[in-house]
Amino acid sequence: MGELPKRILNVCFPKPVNAPIRAEINAIKAELQTVSMVDEFPKYARLQRKLNALKEQLSTTPNKITVAMNRMMVDLFLQGSFVCTNLFCFYMYRSVSVFKLPAEWLEPHPIPRLVSWPSNEAGGISFLFWFTVSSQVFRLLKTR
Repeated sequence: MGELPKRILNVCFPKPVNAPIRAEINAIKAELQTVSMVDEFPKYARLQRKLNALKEQLSTTPNKITVAMNRMMVDLFLQGSFVCTNLFCFYMYRSVSVFKLPAEWLEPHPIPRLVSWPSNEAGGISFLFWFTVSSQVFRLLKTR
């Protein structure tokens, strides 16, 4: 599964991040009910400190989730706008050559048609071919 579908699924069906913390808080509260404050004060105080720390952690967790969700939504918007821009460019410049080469440079017969498709100009390099090749070159350079 790709990165984008995973992000969309995480937005639509978020995993309960606070569930383990809430379960631990409930367990500590149940234990505090059984401990006598007067008879076992050190144990009670230790549990109370642990409970306060977990409540503090629980109160800061939603802020982290909100920041992560905002960052993900911005990233998703940028990726979507990039895809829309590419589709628009493919549609608008589908029959325009980016540049032309001398016809003798592309002499073997099927190559000029592939390179210039869909414009079919002799010696022309189509936008689709140019974009595909340049994106593959950039992807290779990025991995190095």
